[in-house]
Amino acid sequence: MMKDPGFFGSHEWKNFSTYKGISMIVHQTWKYGNVPEVWLKAQKTWREQKCGKKDITYLFWDDLMLRKFINDTFPWFIETYDSYPFNIQRVDVARYFLLFYFGGIYSDLDIACRPNAIDKILNSLSASQGIVLMETKPSGVSNDLMIAAKQHPFMEYVISGLVPAKKNYIIPYFTVMLTTGSIYLTRKAQLYNRKSQILHINNSLYGNKYFKHLKGGSWHSVDGQILWLLYTKLNWLSCCKMFLLSLVFAFTLLIVKLAKRKGRRYILSVRNFVWRKVSDTIDRQ
Repeated sequence: MMKDPGFFGSHEWKNFSTYKGISMIVHQTWKYGNVPEVWLKAQKTWREQKCGKKDITYLFWDDLMLRKFINDTFPWFIETYDSYPFNIQRVDVARYFLLFYFGGIYSDLDIACRPNAIDKILNSLSASQGIVLMETKPSGVSNDLMIAAKQHPFMEYVISGLVPAKKNYIIPYFTVMLTTGSIYLTRKAQLYNRKSQILHINNSLYGNKYFKHLKGGSWHSVDGQILWLLYTKLNWLSCCKMFLLSLVFAFTLLIVKLAKRKGRRYILSVRNFVWRKVSDTIDRQ
């Protein structure tokens, strides 16, 4: 399923230390090497994290490094990776592959980690748990912060479903969230048959006590929250029906609009014809 090329960009492979079965690594990504200034303080909180007396290795990945990592380690997936229409989809899937291959912690750059937060979370893991997912409102889990043991079966389950999940849902937000984003991850967590292996951190701890959330990307906009609410409050089948009905409604409106335009053009052409006939009659007189 994967190869071991030994290094990725500037990240040389080594045996990272572990704590409670979790690799002591923090992964963060950005388009290129220069992190926007607005997130530098949040980034620093991850660089300074410790678990017990163990330091956490910080690994930063830009888009070129991520593609090299996927191509060198999971060559079976590179065609799908390159074919995603939105870059955020590549970023989403890369974090799943990083956690499967290395293990450790993944966090978006717009999340600051409070002192000892990771230490507290890992110390709450039971012996059978190797995955930590963050619960969000109104329900579901987020993929902007995840913790995983190296080569955990759940992460393998997540990445094995990416190819069949790749579809176009017309609306960009739906396409991203259902194929690689938080809705995709939530669905995999719901269907996973060994749920006892996953520790869920409730939203009150995730949202404020352990972490501080800064303003991030456009994927957390109002339209996204509405779609997320519809998805989580309705069952999957109902959500699909509503989506199809909305497409039919939009298509109907388009047909009506085009028909009205055609009707106006017909009326104008009739008026022009009548006016020409009247003008000809006047000229003859």
